[in-house]
Amino acid sequence: MKFEVSIEKEKVDRTLKDLEDDVVFQNIKRQAAKIKGEKLGFARGETGLKRYLGWFDIMAITVCAVVGMGIFIKTFSVQTAVPGIGSAVPLAFLVGAVPAIATALCYASLASALPRDGGDYIFISRGLNPFFGFWTSWMKWLGGAVTMGVIAYVSTGLIINLFYIIGVGQPVIDGMRSPVGYVAITLAVLGICYQINVGSWKYYKWVIRIFFFIILFGTLSMVLYHLTYSPETFLQAATEKHGALTVSSALAAGNMIAFEHPFDLFNKDTFLDSLIMLLSAASVLFFAYNGFGTAVAVSGETRDPRKNIPKGIISAILIITALYFAVSVTFYGFIPWEYVAGYNSLHPDAQASDFINVSPYVAEIILISFIIMIALVSDILPWMMSISRILFAWSFDGLMPEKISKVNKNGMPVNALAVTYLITVLTVIESEVMGIFETLKFNTIAMLTIYMFVNITMFLLPIHKPLYYNMATFKLGRFNSLVSGIGILSAFLLAGMLIGTSFHSFIVFCILSMIGGLIYYYNYRKRVESGIDMETTFKILPPE
Repeated sequence: MKFEVSIEKEKVDRTLKDLEDDVVFQNIKRQAAKIKGEKLGFARGETGLKRYLGWFDIMAITVCAVVGMGIFIKTFSVQTAVPGIGSAVPLAFLVGAVPAIATALCYASLASALPRDGGDYIFISRGLNPFFGFWTSWMKWLGGAVTMGVIAYVSTGLIINLFYIIGVGQPVIDGMRSPVGYVAITLAVLGICYQINVGSWKYYKWVIRIFFFIILFGTLSMVLYHLTYSPETFLQAATEKHGALTVSSALAAGNMIAFEHPFDLFNKDTFLDSLIMLLSAASVLFFAYNGFGTAVAVSGETRDPRKNIPKGIISAILIITALYFAVSVTFYGFIPWEYVAGYNSLHPDAQASDFINVSPYVAEIILISFIIMIALVSDILPWMMSISRILFAWSFDGLMPEKISKVNKNGMPVNALAVTYLITVLTVIESEVMGIFETLKFNTIAMLTIYMFVNITMFLLPIHKPLYYNMATFKLGRFNSLVSGIGILSAFLLAGMLIGTSFHSFIVFCILSMIGGLIYYYNYRKRVESGIDMETTFKILPPE
């Protein structure tokens, strides 16, 4: 017995000696000693948030945040943004999926390593650099608030269209379409989403799940139904709806676009122009993939986040990629792209409803309008939740007033949600006055930027912060550099293509970026001058 005890003692002594010689262990000990003696920037000892989300909820939140305006609106408007892309829209969706899939995998790995509320902000501030963490998440916060306002604004048009289809009187419809009526309905939609976000988490979960099932099975039903249609069927219905002159004019304009902008990747004479056209279309359609990072912002409210976040995100990306390809193939299988391009060129204010309402079957129009409306409205709930958590994380780290990190009895950050809601309201008013599409381009540039930095963080994490990398339960292993490298290059390329076609939005992006940088330095310096050790604060994860 004494001999066995002696052996065990030797093992313990040898282990302790190994630890004393271990550089990483000694560094941790020094940091722990320093932390005990320093005043950190955290708002309090714990966040006050509640863990209530499982992997299925993460999947549902991601699908609801991503599927919506991009697929049902951009599928048609891309013909105007990139003349000549024609029937290659499904291919452009697949090209746009490359950086989205790479980034989603990086998000899954980072969330399993650094599972805290704030998502992108926590990943980049702890894994790369505090300034870049704030700067990129600042653009995401602004872009997300803008996106919510635009989506609510567009969904209002579909709500009114639904009332019109079911036979509501024209005076009522005219009142709803007036500037005051339109904005009032939009703000009501946002207000309902805000109340759901600040209410009981059980209520929020079930609303998101219901929306998810409507989107999934409704979209699949729409795809299967339209497989029975042919272009001739659509043109005949369009003639009955808009008249033969409108249809012939749209087709003629579309054929002229096809002649002036030929697309053929297999022709050496047109290959380069076609490739540029494809990449331009992919950069425009990338807006449809915005939202993959939505669910990671609530890592602190997820049960077993190291396991459930990766599982939910990967499940969502498979569903979304399949839906996008199926929907785009279906749309252009029965609607001639020449008609879409020509009609959009003749009617710059054309909406998705101009193509949806062509069907001779009222029940079908009602069903499709309802599905698209739900897909758009369902975007708002997860986006509002996600970007409010970014604001919460800033406040918890001391980069915003401490009051913003306050939570209510349900564990919801009410003040962060309120500030985010007010910014969204301003976006709705801006959309009514200035229009929406320049706003969407700004948001896409912002998202591509933050996706680029998420991939850079994942690329450097094994070398720059190996301790965090080794904490991850979902690793990309030998493919880490390859996947994150593809994400970096493709996001950079698509951002460059988009900036080339929307320089005005890029100028707005630069101005707002500088404002974000100034806010960071002001708040950081203010906290340091008050005796807070911000350097140490950013070297550790916030408490749970």
